[in-house]
Amino acid sequence: MQISERAALTMAIIEGAYHIYPAGRLIQLVKGELKDNTMTGDFDPDRLIERIGKIKLASYDEDVKNILKGDLEMLCRNLNDVEPNYDFDSDMVKIAKGFPPLLNRYFGISDYQPTPTMIVSYFFEGYNDIYKDADWFAFNVNPEESRAMNIPVGSYFKKSQITPAHILLSILHEKLHGVYSLLAEPSDIHRNVSWLGEGFCDVFAYLICYKMFLNREILLKQRSIIEEVNALDPRKATYHYSMILFINLLRSAGLPFVRALLDVQREFTYQIDLNKLVMAVRNGQSPNEIIPELYSGNDKNSFERKFIKLRDKYAKECQLDSADNEVLNLFSMIQPPAAISANEYRAALWFNEQVTKNINEHVIEGGGDRLKFVKEVADEERRKINGFDEKILVLAETIPLDLVDGTEKIANKYFIVKREIGGKIVYSPWQGGLPFRFASGEIRCELKI
Repeated sequence: MQISERAALTMAIIEGAYHIYPAGRLIQLVKGELKDNTMTGDFDPDRLIERIGKIKLASYDEDVKNILKGDLEMLCRNLNDVEPNYDFDSDMVKIAKGFPPLLNRYFGISDYQPTPTMIVSYFFEGYNDIYKDADWFAFNVNPEESRAMNIPVGSYFKKSQITPAHILLSILHEKLHGVYSLLAEPSDIHRNVSWLGEGFCDVFAYLICYKMFLNREILLKQRSIIEEVNALDPRKATYHYSMILFINLLRSAGLPFVRALLDVQREFTYQIDLNKLVMAVRNGQSPNEIIPELYSGNDKNSFERKFIKLRDKYAKECQLDSADNEVLNLFSMIQPPAAISANEYRAALWFNEQVTKNINEHVIEGGGDRLKFVKEVADEERRKINGFDEKILVLAETIPLDLVDGTEKIANKYFIVKREIGGKIVYSPWQGGLPFRFASGEIRCELKI
């Protein structure tokens, strides 16, 4: 299968090393400048890179233009390494073989038949055009939705959006919707408890994918998609929120609790207060301690005994292992960076470079109320000064004029520390932790494109 330009842009974005956050804004920029909001054509690296190279940035101010120019160059370098062809069929064979035993491992299901996977140009090609213009990646149709919309049961995927780094997890996610319905819903009811259902499908897709492919790189790329691309889509951001809530539920209560919860949710669909449960998870309460409060019926004691009996039964059958916990750790670490304006960011970049690469141009404290130029400090003397490089100070008078405004703003944010020594204004990036903030990805540039 040849991937689309849109998929290739996503693959190039998740390779990282961009300054703007989220880096998916570059996809928006390319779409807008190339007057192509779909990017559904087949990916030809040379052609797409050539088109991006012709994008003009004249409408942006200098600070923004400099950052975008560097990021577009990085985008083209990353696109050059994206493989246009993807062996989709081989991965589907692996999923078909690996999915059933893992359903048994986590849920004790041994005879489940997943719904068909259908690759379409639009939803629902050949059946119903109601969602023809929807900009979604995948759409799962369960039996109730099938009856309501007169569409065959199955998982529908847009060919133009099939992205190698994401499609495996997306297919597993959609297949798990059927599993969730089997475990948690009566046969004639589909109830959209978004944080529980979507969280279940996301988290177990990650756990199953890791067990199936033993490839951590797939999960790292998915995390980058969440952080850099999906962060721009409000609907997809809700999936991330659901995922974090479900991870917290699994960690705090355990897999046996979740199995028991799904059982009672199926039996007492309208008597389980899932809003109370999610608030307990958000507030750091132990779900195991509020079991009676989840039931809104008349016999809380009987419900609690039943729930605990189920939980204890599943405790003998299924537990998360160290590999599962590794995956949960990986996705619980998602945190957006501090995104600062273009002129602040460019000033921060300059300071970081000065104290990590151009140290001889600057000064250190020379004792008392004096400053001493680094180039005057002999190598032997440098070795005697603990953390010598981290003591580098930048004189205010050496700052380029076009960076003065940004410098003041980041100094007020304490990313660099402003001081006066011997009548001279100096800035200490290390004291403000700036190089560490860059190295950890804590600071990125915010641009509204």
